[in-house]
Amino acid sequence: MPRGIYFSTELKKVLFCVITFVENEKDGPLIPLNNCNARLVAMLGISETSLLQLKNEMKMLQVAQEEFQPHHLRSKSKARRPSKQKPRSFSAVSALMTNVLPDPHSPKQRVSRSSVHLSKQADSEIRYQFQLLLSEKIYPTATNILERLHATHDDFPIQSKTTLRRNLHRIGFRYKSTTKVKIPLDHVSFVVQRAKFYRKIDELRMADALIFYHDES
Repeated sequence: MPRGIYFSTELKKVLFCVITFVENEKDGPLIPLNNCNARLVAMLGISETSLLQLKNEMKMLQVAQEEFQPHHLRSKSKARRPSKQKPRSFSAVSALMTNVLPDPHSPKQRVSRSSVHLSKQADSEIRYQFQLLLSEKIYPTATNILERLHATHDDFPIQSKTTLRRNLHRIGFRYKSTTKVKIPLDHVSFVVQRAKFYRKIDELRMADALIFYHDES
């Protein structure tokens, strides 16, 4: 590798995937050229959800860089007309690409948190995990719902309990406290006798029996 350039372990993994993908296509494309997302997923070794998030982040950074670009530079670039030029070398093309691609945010740099927009499929998955906990007689909480979602989907976009609570409220779930009014209950023996009485009455009515009601006198 060139001196003075350090590649992290994560970056090496991505570069190895790209090199392997390109070398495997010596005899022709393995994935159709018009299927950009599938090619990028196979090339970078990431999921399609992660790829879409990277694309959205890149577009946002490109828009931000265009806003910071001086006005006279933008006007000159618009006034230029496309002209026929000779094919540039790889070094020239890579130099131009550095002006087009935005610089990603550093992990240490503090940026504003972007809101998470879930698809209908993700909303359905939250409802499913909620009902699944109820069917297993487990009280649903933000903690165990989030654990179930991440156990089922490694790349689920929600990462915090606060965001999960916000989306639960958005799709119709509400937190309600139970009433604190004390209700007097009968003894178990009275409940059992009442159940036997209603069962016996139902049997007599089904048999069209003549029922008399009388007091102890």
